[in-house]
Amino acid sequence: MASFLELSCAVQKYAWGKYGSASEVAKLKLKDPSFSLSEQEPYAELWMGTHVKGPSIISYPSSINGLQLSKWIHDNPSSLGQKVVDKYGRNLPFLFKILSINKALSIQAHPTKDHAHYLHSNSPQYYPDSNHKPELVIALNNFEGLCGFRPFEEIRNFVVNVPELQTVLGDEIVQQMTTPLSTVTANDLLKNSFTKLMNQDQSIIEQELDKLRERLKQEKKESLS
Repeated sequence: MASFLELSCAVQKYAWGKYGSASEVAKLKLKDPSFSLSEQEPYAELWMGTHVKGPSIISYPSSINGLQLSKWIHDNPSSLGQKVVDKYGRNLPFLFKILSINKALSIQAHPTKDHAHYLHSNSPQYYPDSNHKPELVIALNNFEGLCGFRPFEEIRNFVVNVPELQTVLGDEIVQQMTTPLSTVTANDLLKNSFTKLMNQDQSIIEQELDKLRERLKQEKKESLS
């Protein structure tokens, strides 16, 4: 078995990534002689692993040049260790990524392991991965992340006091959010509110954001006068 493997790793050009040579992902990928950098393209993620949407390819040693890492691991399970093989089979159980972020990433929702397996089994074209994908982040520079929702009472307070948010959510949701909880649980209200927000017409959201911005500017101006 080779003492180490040199990999040609996949790059994902998501719109939120940094462009051209400003991206650390692109700088790392430049070590790959087959890579050609474009200053007009975003380079968001460098993937090291066996994911079907971006599998790593072995480039050294030359005797196995071009072999997918997944195939090599399958043929050399001792590289994982017996405990990993017993639990996950002859598969790399994680995907290592390097991210170069230019703007906020899209909202993500990760299923449970059982739900991920169900989604993959029934709609593999939409869910190519059967894993639930818990994530561990190691920040290489300043980094901010948001996870989960604010406490329900804080969200309800926003609905009560932000008229622009009321317009976005609509009268029915506002009525539900501003009355005492009874048969509808806080989780149900959060689900309904979030669904409404995510499906609202973009022009309405932009319109209300503009109104909110102007209102806050005016309130600040008045407070300073």
